[in-house]
Amino acid sequence: MKKTVVLYPGLAVSHLVPVVQLADALLEEGYAVVVALIDISNEQNIDFAAAVDRAAASKPSVTFHTLPRIKDPPSIAYDARFILRYFALVRRYNKHLGELLCSLPPGSVHAVIVDALSNEAIDVTREMGIPAYRLHLLRLECFRPRRITPALLDPYGGSAKLQGARRLPSRLVRCPRPVPASRLFHEFLEDPKSEIYQAMVSSFRKNLEANGMLVNAFALLDARDIVKGNVERPETAFRGWERETLFSFPQCKSSS
Repeated sequence: MKKTVVLYPGLAVSHLVPVVQLADALLEEGYAVVVALIDISNEQNIDFAAAVDRAAASKPSVTFHTLPRIKDPPSIAYDARFILRYFALVRRYNKHLGELLCSLPPGSVHAVIVDALSNEAIDVTREMGIPAYRLHLLRLECFRPRRITPALLDPYGGSAKLQGARRLPSRLVRCPRPVPASRLFHEFLEDPKSEIYQAMVSSFRKNLEANGMLVNAFALLDARDIVKGNVERPETAFRGWERETLFSFPQCKSSS
């Protein structure tokens, strides 16, 4: 029986396109690929809906599955509370994602791959015993500071390394250059007791619950880091735009 990998991108064209390109690599490796999509009306996100239509038309070997629409979905407005509503939206779709996974042939789901905007789904895969991997969409050089950011964050009292340090450089372990705190997500500079700060901390920590990370490596730009193995955990794999890079599922066990 052919193993299936379920991809779960966020509701942004910049997140959908790399996930669809990953689908090509998975097809070449012999996997069946299902792209699960949150049902969002064309009026709310015209560009995303158009990108989905183009991808589905150009990749007949990939199954695009739109999850059933939830009742009274929140409006996704790009304002100060966007991230809170977005994470809440993904959590409300967890039930339908679980239903999709259950509908696939028993034992066929090899793994679920989520991106930063859909990592709330890791709760579903953990309950079902299905391996989940987090796809890092940026360069390998950007992976290192984001990978260790959760260690700097205190969900209860904030971090002295970040709070009050907008212009001061923060020296992150294994990063070649100091990183000003203002270069990180601005939500991390919020009041540590605020909902937004708490939500971002929770999201970053959830990445650590994944079975591994897939890094979108660029062979020409990231060759030195790939060759030297400059990553923090052995369960980090590379998938790249060129054949010099490695694509694999590290420490992945098939679901039963």
